[in-house]
Amino acid sequence: HINPTGKERAMAVLYNPLEEPVTRTLRIPLRYANLDKSARMSIDSKRAKTVKLDTEQSATVTITIPAQGMTTLLFTEK
Repeated sequence: HINPTGKERAMAVLYNPLEEPVTRTLRIPLRYANLDKSARMSIDSKRAKTVKLDTEQSATVTITIPAQGMTTLLFTEK
């Protein structure tokens, strides 16, 4: 989900249907979120950290999704 004019610019909800946790490195495209060079990212409403965006305005993050669970990523402007 993208909202380029709001405080919360982008959100991704990831689901793991497997019976074991999975760890993956994902590239999240944020081109239409109106973010430039960096963003604040929180995982499951925990403390936000700054992530750098590449030249295509994407963030690369490594996350672990619990077995048969969900993880939410929230991106805000820095």
